[in-house]
Amino acid sequence: MTYKRLHKNNFKTFEINGIYLFPIADIQTKNAMKFSQDICDYTNKGRLKIHKNLKADIATEIKKMLQTTHEEGKLEYADNRISKYSMQFGECAVTGRFLIAEEVHCHHKLPRHMKGTDEFNNLVIVHEMVHKLIHATNKKTIERYRNFLQLDGKQLKKLNQFRKVCNLVALV
Repeated sequence: MTYKRLHKNNFKTFEINGIYLFPIADIQTKNAMKFSQDICDYTNKGRLKIHKNLKADIATEIKKMLQTTHEEGKLEYADNRISKYSMQFGECAVTGRFLIAEEVHCHHKLPRHMKGTDEFNNLVIVHEMVHKLIHATNKKTIERYRNFLQLDGKQLKKLNQFRKVCNLVALV
């Protein structure tokens, strides 16, 4: 029964002593459409091909971001947020991980309450939990997000640079 469901069954199958013999001619294969031997992190051509494919993902996520409204409602913020996401190739500034639209948070390097603006140069794209960790002051909250994110030394250094501008203590 499984054989008939998975194969065209254009050829006759034979049963010999309770064992079925399936014709090789009826076996179907599919080529891996996305596979390419020239995609490689270690060559210029390979990296270009990876970034070309990534740009398609970024376009999809930007479309999602355009469909969502923001609590701020400021056009300058919305435009600069999408431009910054595109410029960062959809990656978190701290972890380097590709972010889908639902995970994207836009951090003001100099917070608004400290006279920060919505200008492009004052914004950076980070993961939602990274953003919460940047602004966290409660020890339990900090520990919970640190355990989840598992930041290495370089990532923690970037995170602490954002915390320093916000006048918050560095995380060790």
